[in-house]
Amino acid sequence: MNAPIVWIMGGPNSGKDVQVQKIVEKYGFTHIDPNAMVDKEIEAKSADGKKFEAIRKDGKEVPLADIVPLVEKQIMGQRGGINGFLLNGYPRNEAEAKVLEDRLGQPTMIIALDVQGDTNKKESKAVLQKYSNITMQLNAERDANEVFEDLVPNMETLVKNRGPQISIGR
Repeated sequence: MNAPIVWIMGGPNSGKDVQVQKIVEKYGFTHIDPNAMVDKEIEAKSADGKKFEAIRKDGKEVPLADIVPLVEKQIMGQRGGINGFLLNGYPRNEAEAKVLEDRLGQPTMIIALDVQGDTNKKESKAVLQKYSNITMQLNAERDANEVFEDLVPNMETLVKNRGPQISIGR
């Protein structure tokens, strides 16, 4: 499948969900939310859901490697007319980036939303450095519409080219 994959990263209160919604509405990308997938499996009481629930009850996060098969299933379930995929909230570190790249392929673009006090910055720094040529870092401590307007030129180019031939502006 030749559709762009965009990772949108950012800590709590960075506005990821708002930007995801705006991108989905304007560009028709398919939103992939691994945390929502975990919740759905738990609610359905599936075998995976029971495993995920036990992990969460121990106060741990469900490893991305355990979630990726659900992501793959969602991606493979999309047929024709796909404008792109938007992966919300991942990766948070290099290990997760490797899992995603190994299983889903290299991202076409990364949107990193920066806010002060983001406790995830230290872990995600290596990811942003590794993919610096395709990463757009934005100050997310502004009005959501301003942040989105900064995304638009690169999203337009990404949609037009349907691939990595973009020039990331900051």
